[in-house]
Formats: sequence, C-alpha cells, structure tokens
Amino acid sequence: MEEKQRPKWLVPVGIGCLVILCLCIGGGAAYYFFFADNMGQIFDQAGETIDAVTTEVSVLPTETSGVAAATLPAEDTSPPPANTQAPQPTLSQEGSFTGQQYLDDVSLFDDFSSDYFDWQVYEDEITIIKYENSAYSFQIAQPDYYDYTYVPAGDYPNYIEFDVQGLPGPQNGTFGLMCQLQDGDNYYYVEFDLELREYLVGVVKNGEHELLTPLNEDDNNWQPADSFTSLPEQTNKIAVDCTLDALTLSINGTQVYTTTFADPFATEGEMAFFVFAFSFADENGYKVFFDNANVWWGE
Repeated sequence: MEEKQRPKWLVPVGIGCLVILCLCIGGGAAYYFFFADNMGQIFDQAGETIDAVTTEVSVLPTETSGVAAATLPAEDTSPPPANTQAPQPTLSQEGSFTGQQYLDDVSLFDDFSSDYFDWQVYEDEITIIKYENSAYSFQIAQPDYYDYTYVPAGDYPNYIEFDVQGLPGPQNGTFGLMCQLQDGDNYYYVEFDLELREYLVGVVKNGEHELLTPLNEDDNNWQPADSFTSLPEQTNKIAVDCTLDALTLSINGTQVYTTTFADPFATEGEMAFFVFAFSFADENGYKVFFDNANVWWGE
C-alpha cells in the first residue's frame, strides 16, 4: 500500500501586525483543537481498517494448509496439480546411511530405512505423507482430492526407478509421477491404476492438458499393461526416463511407452509423486507405498 502524503499548509505571517498575529494564533489553536480531535478519529478508523484487513488476510489458506478438489473424471484425464505442500526438500547433510541408502554426485538410492534424504513428511485431514514400515506412504484421505510431493535430488532429476504397492482390495484412486515440473501449469506426467492395470501419459502446458496415450476401445486414453502384477498389493517396479524432449515408461522391466516432445520446455524441472482419490472413495481415500527409489540427475 502506498503511503499517503500529508497536506502542506501555507501559514501567512504578518510581521509587525499584532492583530493579525493574534488572529493567526487563535485560528491555529482552533485548527489544532478541532482537527486534532477529528484526525485522531480518522487515524483510529484507519487503524481499525488495517487491523480488519490484516485479520482477514491472516486466515487465508497458506501453501501448506490443504489441497484443492479435483473434479475431472479419472477415466480420460488427470486432475491438474494443486500442490499445497512446502517447497521441494533438499538432500539432508545430517545423520548417516542405513540399509542400502546411497548418494553420489549424480544419483541417489533410498530404501527408506531412515529419513536421511529428507523426503517431505506432512499430515492434515486430507493429505498424509510419512515414512512407514521402511517405505514412503502417501494417502489422500478425502474423496475427489489429490496432492503431490517433490522427489529430493541434488539437481533436476531426469530418471527415476521405484517400487510401489497398493493396499489389498479395490483401489479407490490412482498415483503417478510428474516430471520436468516447471510449475503447477507446466509439466509431463504418467499416471497408474493398479486395479485395472493401466497407465496414462500426458503433458500440461499453460494449464492446458494434452493426453499422449491413444484412445482405447472404451474411448478413453488409459492403456493396459500386462506387465503389471496381478494383485495391487504386490510390488511393481516403475521406471520413468523423462528428459526435456522425450519420455519412456517401463513397468516391471518391460518398456510399455515412449514418446518425444516436438515443443519441449526450455528449462529442466523437478519430479514429484502424486496421489488422487476417486470421488467414490470411502473415508480412507486412497493410499500407496513407494520404496527403493533410484533417482538420477546426471547425463
């Protein structure tokens, strides 16, 4: 807010005229007593206005307060990201490796046996992300919602390989990976449905979605992958090679999709896991477990 300039008053001076001087003194006194009282009220009112505005702003959602609803149908598109988590984590320099954890100049491997790599931990009534049973669990506990969390790396990652498992029974949502993530309106992504054993690939530019996988016989863009395990609770190994101009997807060692981008992003971006709970999910929403993440950011 720009500071307002106070009015500048011209004060006439009559040198040698006692009457005029008295009138000036009397007028000045009247001005002081009349306007000082009113200006006090004005400043009091301004203070109340500022307090009211400050109070209103203070209760607006912050970047760590929750997530936005996703209302697009999961059959033919993926909701745009509305990450409300804190900024992407940095690699921890404290503690020591456990299990099979590893780090060098261009890659890391994390079996989630400790929090050395400082993946984000977050919990509210909707999003629950935590280390759990030597894995990294990600749950959206409310239907028709999603969220994402950054993959830690020493630089902009271009390759990731990870294990993933769902809970037994019906899968009430999907999960996926965003790569070359510039911001919430610009990124590539892959999405997975463990129950139907299908995947989807797309790109978002300036908030506009483009689905890259072709239409199937059901007239949507989800593609079957026989290389998925038969049960959602069984471990699947996903590998995504995602550079600025190309993306390749493999599931359990079988390459299922590859594409190039004729109009790639100009600069490299981040990676992030996301989870989406369907509108018909129960009060538990949808939950998956990520493990054994191998992340590369070198050539």
